[in-house]
Amino acid sequence: MRTSTVVILAIFVLSSCSNRAIYDTVQANQRADCQQRPPSQEEDCLAQHQDSFAEYTEKRNEALKK
Repeated sequence: MRTSTVVILAIFVLSSCSNRAIYDTVQANQRADCQQRPPSQEEDCLAQHQDSFAEYTEKRNEALKK
């Protein structure tokens, strides 16, 4: 019983780290894309991609509930 709990906890922690790493990579790519746009569009583009991982997770969980 204890071993399975530890394994499940480890999987949960590792998947959480993976989700965070993926989110950070996507955000970095989106910011780089925004920087390639004309200055008049860059600020709006960056504003669309400024959610923290916690904000993203909260919005994602709300969307999944619907």
